[in-house]
Amino acid sequence: MIHVAIAARLIEIYLKWTNPAIKTAVLDAAHVDAAARLLSVEFCQREPLCKLLGTTLVDVEAYFVALVRHVARQGLGVVALDADGVVRGVLSVEDHADPFVPPELTLHQDLLDIGTFLDQIPLPPDVPTQVRGRLYQCTLAATDRSFRNPKILPMMILALYRYGTALGYTHGYAKVTNKAISMALLKIEKLARFKIFRLVSSVRPADFESDGRRPFAAYQGVTSLFTWHLA
Repeated sequence: MIHVAIAARLIEIYLKWTNPAIKTAVLDAAHVDAAARLLSVEFCQREPLCKLLGTTLVDVEAYFVALVRHVARQGLGVVALDADGVVRGVLSVEDHADPFVPPELTLHQDLLDIGTFLDQIPLPPDVPTQVRGRLYQCTLAATDRSFRNPKILPMMILALYRYGTALGYTHGYAKVTNKAISMALLKIEKLARFKIFRLVSSVRPADFESDGRRPFAAYQGVTSLFTWHLA
C-alpha cells in the first residue's frame, strides 16, 4: 500500500499549496470548545438523520463537548484552521478498541437511536477490531459553511491518513449517511486515480427498528460503510 500513501501525501501537499489560508492540526484540548460547537451546529443542520428527527442544538451540545474531549485525549482527531487560527473544520476520530462512552445525562433519544442504528452495521472480518492502536473510526465530520471552502474536508481526511499511519494504525473506517462526505472520498480517489476507499455495504436507515419504533422510516437514503488500508 506504499503507492496509496505516496498518492495521499502528494494530494495533501497539492491541496495545501492551493489553499494556503487553511492548515490542519491534531485536535487537542485548545480546540475542544470551538470544535464541539461546530460539530453540534452542523450535525443538527446537515446530518440527514438529525434533520429528519428535528434534533436541536440543546439536544446534542453536552454530548459533543464530552465526545470532543475524548477525541482530544486520544490524539486522533483533526481540525482545519484558518489564517487567524479559527476552527473551520473538525474530523472526530476514535480508536475502535477504545470508543467514546457518553455520560448518560448527555445522551438524547435521537442520538441513542442514531448510535444504535450505526452500531448494528457490521464491520468486515478483515479489519483488526480487537487490537488497540490498529483500527480507527471516523465518527463525525463538520465544516463551517460560512467559510465556503469545499477543500477543507478532503484536507482533513488526508491529514488523518498521514497521522494514523505515523501512529501505527493499519486500517480506518467510516459509516457515512451524509452524501457530501461520500463525495469527498470520491474526489480524493479521482485525484489519486485509483481506489483508496472500499465500499463494504449500504444499509437503509428506514429499515431500522428499535422497541417497536422505526425512527427513520421516512428517510429515503442509505448509510454506507467505507474501509481503507493504511501503509
